[in-house]
Amino acid sequence: MQGTTDTEIGQAASIDQQQQSTPTTNIMDYISTDIASLSKEGKIIVSTIVKALSIVSQEKDHAIAKLEDKVCSLENKVITLEDQLDDVEQYKRRDTIIISGPALPCEQGMENPTDLVVNAIKDKLKINMNRFDINLAHRMGPKTSNKDRPLIVKLSDTSKKTEIMDACVTVKPNLFVNESLIPKRRSIFTKIWAIRKIDRELFQQQCYTRDGKICVKLKISNQKHNITNEESLNTFLVKYPVLNQS
Repeated sequence: MQGTTDTEIGQAASIDQQQQSTPTTNIMDYISTDIASLSKEGKIIVSTIVKALSIVSQEKDHAIAKLEDKVCSLENKVITLEDQLDDVEQYKRRDTIIISGPALPCEQGMENPTDLVVNAIKDKLKINMNRFDINLAHRMGPKTSNKDRPLIVKLSDTSKKTEIMDACVTVKPNLFVNESLIPKRRSIFTKIWAIRKIDRELFQQQCYTRDGKICVKLKISNQKHNITNEESLNTFLVKYPVLNQS
């Protein structure tokens, strides 16, 4: 048997190494070479397929863009409807106030909430008040042994509520009277109030609510800002970034 020379062995090893080290990234080069070697008819077929795929891809992108626009439009409609529902729910509370504070008598087992409200408002706010001005009054939340619960009061007339709220600004009694806010707006008011507590110098006056709207006026602006939802809150905070630093 004839022996193999060192030169032949080296050539075989070199060929084998080249075959094994061919990277997969060269596949496209091979495809391009194959396309280039196609006949004229073959190139036409490939070109037609590529154009068809491009059209399909464009149509797909267009359809996706339309769906995204539709989803965005629907989301905006949902937000609008939620805001409208919030307005309706808040409107139902237009004649309701919440009373708390040290000036309110301590909670007792056999108390009459209506009489408590009438007496507190007459004594502390100096407003003419009687039982017929109140449709309903009761303590809020579960009863506790170490804390007096606030009173929620549904008045018979919204004008009486306005009179009471205005008197609180003038008299400044040791009695807290607040509008009954829906949970969303109460949460927003809490956020703004927390900012105010950190930096009182920014606020020209205490932020307050009026007809379910959260009203804020800053020293750096003479404009009164009405806030009713997260969008208007974010717009307000973006306009005054110094508040975000508080």
